[in-house]
Amino acid sequence: DVYAALGDAQRHAGDHDGAEKSYLEAIDVYRSVDGVFTPLVIGPLTSMGENYDEAGQYLNAVSAYSEARTVNRRTFGLLNEEQIPLLDHMTQSLVALNDLAEADKQQLEALHLIQRTSPPDSDRGLAATYKYAAWLQSRGRFQEERDTYAQALRAITDASGENDPRRVEPLRGIANSFRNQGIPEPQG
Repeated sequence: DVYAALGDAQRHAGDHDGAEKSYLEAIDVYRSVDGVFTPLVIGPLTSMGENYDEAGQYLNAVSAYSEARTVNRRTFGLLNEEQIPLLDHMTQSLVALNDLAEADKQQLEALHLIQRTSPPDSDRGLAATYKYAAWLQSRGRFQEERDTYAQALRAITDASGENDPRRVEPLRGIANSFRNQGIPEPQG
């Protein structure tokens, strides 16, 4: 814990090389006590990824986040939601590397994790769908964004009917997508 805290202090002070050494030391200590897949290494691995991100070492950041996710999945199961922030961190690093196809895979994986454990019309399922739609919008993939909102709209309508007020969010998302794209579409 002391090494991880030292790494945090060094990272905040801008000493990225020192922080990396401290995080690696924390990881080594945890693994020597509890084994390679101890959940105690998830925090230092994630912090090390953030340190790499701040230092502009995005490939190393992706590697650290990926290792943290592997430990997370081995420890808590393949469908646990605690790995979603790691997928989001990896996405940011992959965008910085201009690997947009792989970044999209990470966001899609986060959506699928929620879809496997929640009904599509549940609050969690809808929130994950809207998050993915926002990702698509940020990448300028407007038609796919509208398709994603339409998928949420169908799920709500199939479960609760035409008068469910939750339909407002995907309808607004579709309309905003047309506006953001700059298309004067009557459907929007």
